Amino acid sequence: MVLNKVNQKKLLEVLPLSLMLTILFGIFISFKYIIDLKNKGYTTLGLINELLSLKIFLLGFLIFLIIYLIVYLIRDHYDSVGKFIYRYRYLIAISSLIFLVLLKINGSSIGYWSNILPGGSDDGLIFGVNRAIRSDEWALNTPMAISQFLNPDRYLPYFNDIFRGVKTDMFIIYGQPVWDLAGIFRPFHWGYIFLGMERGLSFFWYGRLIALILVTFEFLQLFTQKNKLLSLSGALLIALSSLVSWWFAVNGLIELLIFGQLAIICIYTFFTTNKTWLKIILMIVFSICAGGYILVFYPAWQIALFYLFLPLLIGLLVLNRSKLHFLWKKDLVIIIIGLAVLAIGLFYVFQKSWDTIDAVLNTVYPGSRVDLGGYDWKALFRYPISLYFPIIEPNVLGNASEMSTIYTFFPLGLLLSLWVIFKDKKRDPVLIALLVSLIIISSYYFIGMPKLLADITLLSKAYFRSFLGISLINLFLLIRSITLMKKLEVNVAAILSISLTVLVVVLNVFLDRAYFLYWMLPGMLIVSLISFYSILRKNYKLLFIPVILIAFSGILVNPVRQGSGVVEKNVFLKEISSINTLNRGLWIVEGLDYPCTNMLTLAGASTLNSTSVYPNLDSWEKIDPKGEYSDIYNRYAHIKINLVEGPSNFKLDFLDSMIVNLSYSDIKTLGIKYIVTTKNLNELNIADVELQKIYSYDEYKIYQIIN
Repeated sequence: MVLNKVNQKKLLEVLPLSLMLTILFGIFISFKYIIDLKNKGYTTLGLINELLSLKIFLLGFLIFLIIYLIVYLIRDHYDSVGKFIYRYRYLIAISSLIFLVLLKINGSSIGYWSNILPGGSDDGLIFGVNRAIRSDEWALNTPMAISQFLNPDRYLPYFNDIFRGVKTDMFIIYGQPVWDLAGIFRPFHWGYIFLGMERGLSFFWYGRLIALILVTFEFLQLFTQKNKLLSLSGALLIALSSLVSWWFAVNGLIELLIFGQLAIICIYTFFTTNKTWLKIILMIVFSICAGGYILVFYPAWQIALFYLFLPLLIGLLVLNRSKLHFLWKKDLVIIIIGLAVLAIGLFYVFQKSWDTIDAVLNTVYPGSRVDLGGYDWKALFRYPISLYFPIIEPNVLGNASEMSTIYTFFPLGLLLSLWVIFKDKKRDPVLIALLVSLIIISSYYFIGMPKLLADITLLSKAYFRSFLGISLINLFLLIRSITLMKKLEVNVAAILSISLTVLVVVLNVFLDRAYFLYWMLPGMLIVSLISFYSILRKNYKLLFIPVILIAFSGILVNPVRQGSGVVEKNVFLKEISSINTLNRGLWIVEGLDYPCTNMLTLAGASTLNSTSVYPNLDSWEKIDPKGEYSDIYNRYAHIKINLVEGPSNFKLDFLDSMIVNLSYSDIKTLGIKYIVTTKNLNELNIADVELQKIYSYDEYKIYQIIN
């Protein structure tokens, strides 16, 4: 049968998308295999040879035919499929989360402990690779959560003595799940409380991801005139961005994005609805969001995002001022009661954690840190090359986490917003508010501010993290400008797209020459060119193709794994747990660096030199009564302990790392009962301290202090 022109056009239209999806699927299923080959020393050419065998080619062709058929069939039902997904989006989201939680699926890199623990093995990895660079997740945040379930005295205690070896606030710093009223402000910890450790970990990871996508989608609809595809594109660009993915499990970034956007949705809806019952629900949700945002307790990102959320709220209310109405008698009562409940909740937390907060604020690091800005401009253009960070980490300037960014399409958002305001003469309050905020935060970041002005604007506590606000403001400028602008003519759009693509890609090549490889160039060119062109032509369907590619890069960052068996099944940790259960005491890890210093906490052992998320002054002052080394240990720190014959002393290794040279005589002073080391301590001449080796596994030995 001869195909008519309409069918021929349909066949050609779905070809690019089908090829792209086939490539993505191929990368997805072979990602770990490719990384393993790279670790074995395969060159890029060697990898290509491995992946171009006849068997793989035939398999790839079969997958392409299947995907092509699916895309072709969906094409004619695009609107009905989209409407179905939109109508049942919450049901689909909840069902997906239930499925993931039941299977104990999470995105932690906890499997990296298999490379450190004696007898370590990881049988839970399903897809991807464990990220060593994310040690603040797999070696600190997740072990802290696990330790909450190992306390023998209370279930999920507010204060636990496993980390730091002394009573430690587990809620306010590196917030962990607690069975306490304060947990109301940490809804993504509720999974830990009601479902246990492994399913709680799953809920923590994917509950936040799903919530972030949904909330950002709903939030963007307020600024895109309810354009669903553009809002979805923006939601994916944020939720699966390189920056969000690399920082997914620590410092509360995801919670800040969710709480901030949801709080604005609540405020806007509160003032545009007449339903009293809905206003009450909105006030409850707002109170949880406001409390959750405040209690993230990471000022750098809180301030950076404040410069995004405040102008968006002002712009949104001014833009929709004709729709707003306020019923003084009813609304004011609801607001006062809601804010009073919020204040009471925060007062409860602050009075319980005030000593911790005061300790952090008075630390040498990070509490007293003040920054006046003045960073370089290169990060503005680094978004195209950041797509490759999940695949190749070596040679990234700094590290992949710190260099990651949001795909902002800069400078297009800034240029289009100025075009809309001055050329099209649309005095849009959202764009104006965002531009004013951008001027303030950019002045700090790129030029620098006098200390007084930096303090007044709070940016002195945001330091280089303020770039998060700059990135998101640029992206929101772009999304809002696309909504308001008229599409450009084909020729004009093509010329501008090519010019912007050349500018951005060339800058990436020269700015990151140590990292750039020539095989990266086609991907950067294609994604940039299609993105710029589809934006200028307001072709949201075409734009969605590079958005999928960008989002896919974010998906590759964190592994997909089942459970936490890598630590729960470890023989060495089981023995430590058994020893500690029979005769509980204070432990240290001797002669080993972080993250080994945190490994005992995975077995519930109270560890003196596990990471101090805030200073353990009481312990260190016992061996430094004159405070000679207080500037060293009065900080957030990873702690290495070395046993020495001379007097105890402290040495600063890095801003967040110190070495304690601990005198043999001070072992008893600190009340240490067990020592884990790779050394043979029986050979040491330790006066007044009798040691007994009670267990050994591979090179690791456990000694007990007898007297």
